[in-house]
Formats: sequence, structure tokens, C-alpha cells
Amino acid sequence: IGSEEKLDIIIRNAKQSDYASLLPLFRQVHDYHVNVRPDIYKENSTPVKREFFENQLTDSKQHIFVSLA
Repeated sequence: IGSEEKLDIIIRNAKQSDYASLLPLFRQVHDYHVNVRPDIYKENSTPVKREFFENQLTDSKQHIFVSLA
């Protein structure tokens, strides 16, 4: 980005409707863990179930953010 260009990025809390967009990222992170620590992590086509994701959204100790550009 040049000195005259501006990139607006919005960061917000995730919401239930973000699940489908985030699932590929969850898979990528899980696949990394499977490759690095196969003794702990196992192959899983859906590493983050929708119910778990939605529970995290309502848990005050958990935070999931998304960025929009």
C-alpha cells in the first residue's frame, strides 16, 4: 500500500452467520495441528461444530473476531 492509499479494515465480534465463512479457517488450523501433533489431533472434517461455535459466541470468556476489508 502506497503512502497515499488507505485500507479500511473493520474488526467486529463474530456472529452466528459467520460460521460458514470461518469453517475453512477452522479446518486449516486443525489440519496444521494434525500434521504437527498427530499424537494429539486426529483428522476431522468438521473440527468446530456449529453448536460449539455458537456456544463460544455467548461465553463471556471466549472471543471470536472477524475482520472485514
